[in-house]
Amino acid sequence: MSYVHFAARMLGLWVRVTNLRTTTSVLRLEHLEAATLLLTNEFCEREPLCRVLGIQRADVLPFFREQVRHVAMQGLGIVAVGRGGTVKGVITVEDHMDQFHPDQETTHEGLLVIGAYLDSNKIAEHILPSRKGEVYYCGLAAVAKGRENRQVLTMLILGSYKHLRNLGYVRGYAKVTNPGVTRRFKRLEKVARGPVFSSTYTANPADFCYLGSRPFAGYQGSTGVFSWNS
Repeated sequence: MSYVHFAARMLGLWVRVTNLRTTTSVLRLEHLEAATLLLTNEFCEREPLCRVLGIQRADVLPFFREQVRHVAMQGLGIVAVGRGGTVKGVITVEDHMDQFHPDQETTHEGLLVIGAYLDSNKIAEHILPSRKGEVYYCGLAAVAKGRENRQVLTMLILGSYKHLRNLGYVRGYAKVTNPGVTRRFKRLEKVARGPVFSSTYTANPADFCYLGSRPFAGYQGSTGVFSWNS
């Protein structure tokens, strides 16, 4: 058993004990509307790059609905569900070689800017897969507000790790723009007492050029690409 796999099992046990009223399951079409609304609301309020560009809920709702549909059809994403079936968190996961590509004509300009920035965040050669079913991409994550949901992101991370490992995937990665996710990675490593997530690329949004302008000029902070083995 690999160290990362052992650490994930131990962390998973701890999280389940502290969150007995919440479970994780595979994201399905039945979760489409709830997951879409959660992503829309939380990203417009908490996602730093969305806030810089002043993106509104109506701007991104159709985009998130289509992306969640794509993820649900693949059967790779994870939702956290409370008693009564309430969706408390969602993480979208896609095969690296079968990612969602939005319609450029209908997607809001702000999302195209963010997409172009994320595309500029380079993926290390050793992460790139040779075939489908080998490497997965964690694209979006959102958790409903509330102190009772403070461990839901951890549940989503561990749930996706276990699910994708069982499907035969050997590696995952994420392009992280929210400092809160980076802090959660560090806390997980502290509990695991060892390295789990490898930082393979770091960039400053303020330096990014798009069509001759700097849409994130003045932004304080950095983003990064993190990878991990199954």
